[in-house]
Amino acid sequence: MTGKDIKQTARGTAKDVRKAGQEALAAVKSGVSEAASEAKKTAREEVETTAEAGKDMVADQGQRLARNLRGAAGSRGADSFQGRLLDTVASGVSDVSEGLRGRSLSSIVEQTEAFARRNPGAFVAGAAIAGFALARFARASELPRHEGDATVDVGHEATNIAARSHPEVPS
Repeated sequence: MTGKDIKQTARGTAKDVRKAGQEALAAVKSGVSEAASEAKKTAREEVETTAEAGKDMVADQGQRLARNLRGAAGSRGADSFQGRLLDTVASGVSDVSEGLRGRSLSSIVEQTEAFARRNPGAFVAGAAIAGFALARFARASELPRHEGDATVDVGHEATNIAARSHPEVPS
């Protein structure tokens, strides 16, 4: 074999290796792309399932609230202003709850976006009211916390955390 033959053989082998490397890279890219697409699909399905469960939970809570409002309306008297007002609010809450249950999440999002575009002031006001309501609900749902109540069980003795971290607090 001459030097020229060796060079040609080396060039041919290099081209073959390059082509094989490009094919392997293309196969890896394709595999990664398919895996990412599948992961995205799975994540989207999980988010949709969780959102649907949350939507149903909100609808159930709305129905309970409507029942409680109707009970309060009944106790105020059907002819009183407060009773009629509570009954009207209960009907509205019940209608909204049933509307949530009967629609897809994407439909609800689309309608909310359309409402926000048509009525930006009302949307912002509603969002603020909803935020305040959620904050009150969260605050009311917290367990009461009193200084000195937190203890840690260390071995067989309970240690008062507040007394240890603040010497002026009696244990």
